[in-house]
Amino acid sequence: MRRKIIVISMIILLIALFYMIFNMGSETGLQRSFISDPSKDIWLLLAIGLGVFSLNLLMMRDADERKDNNDKR
Repeated sequence: MRRKIIVISMIILLIALFYMIFNMGSETGLQRSFISDPSKDIWLLLAIGLGVFSLNLLMMRDADERKDNNDKR
């Protein structure tokens, strides 16, 4: 169950990351509803990227633990 939550969160963050990359600085982007200043887009982009990086590390750790548990059997 934990793996599914991480994968779904990763997919959502990746979609948001791609959207932010291609709409950074745009006055009509969805992010204008909560960030009015376009110069702050880079910080939102970096935060989403950090979230993707963190979830990727969690997925790799879980995969290593699963592999170690299978090797012990």
